[in-house]
Amino acid sequence: MTNNFGGPGYGGPGYNEQRALMRSMITRAKFIRAGVFAGAALVAVAFGWGTKLLNGTGSEPQVDKKRDQEFVRLEPTEKYDELRSLGPSSGPLVYTAFERKGRFIPATETQAAQNVPYPIQQPGMDNYDRAGLYAFLAYYFASMNYFYHTGDTEPLSKVTDPEKVLHPEILRLYREKRGWVISADKNVLSANVVDDLIAGEKPKNTSRNILVSTLYTNKATNLAFYVQETGEKQDIHKYLRYLGRFSLAVEHLRGQWVIVADRDGYSNRNTYEPIYPQGFGQL
Repeated sequence: MTNNFGGPGYGGPGYNEQRALMRSMITRAKFIRAGVFAGAALVAVAFGWGTKLLNGTGSEPQVDKKRDQEFVRLEPTEKYDELRSLGPSSGPLVYTAFERKGRFIPATETQAAQNVPYPIQQPGMDNYDRAGLYAFLAYYFASMNYFYHTGDTEPLSKVTDPEKVLHPEILRLYREKRGWVISADKNVLSANVVDDLIAGEKPKNTSRNILVSTLYTNKATNLAFYVQETGEKQDIHKYLRYLGRFSLAVEHLRGQWVIVADRDGYSNRNTYEPIYPQGFGQL
């Protein structure tokens, strides 16, 4: 005997098996339906939480946009001059304006480097054009090399904050007069422009005129920090910032070039903060 659905009739052969199968199917259906409801509830909660997060941080882009405008007012009104007639600008960063007191004598285990050329700022270094940007970057790395040989941050402090661009450990070693860097080469770091300083890569999500250049540096061979008290030669590779290939962002503010860094770690928001030299002033 069969029922109206074509299955076995009540009490007939296969009835119990069919009933057990139906119960199993009903149980599975209830489980799936409960899962769907739970998932929907979770999505709803997550959406509500996400909405709260968005509402809580929604003011941040507005704050960044307002802050951007404050920086834009400090930028030049004229357009950056690419000086295309000068041809390509990729290649070594060479600085030539130094105060010299004699022949450079590399450091040894008995004495620090002698007669290290002192970089001086060139006229035109603050110009809002490719030549000015090139001179600024060349001076920046010349000043870093001067520090590595002498421990003196004065030239570097004229264009940036040494505390924020130098590794704290090598600053500490010099300030505690623990020793000096040994390098046979005047350039502890040799910097090169990888791409042209034409317009560079402009960061997105900002109205500021920030230029990002790709650079590459090589370190001198047999480089070490000599600790005078113990005679130890420390490998300073890990203390060198801007080693290898990297991007360097700059902005022209209040009539001069300034290094800028992203406070969010170069995220998509591109919230760049200038690394001002002392006395430059803050916003």
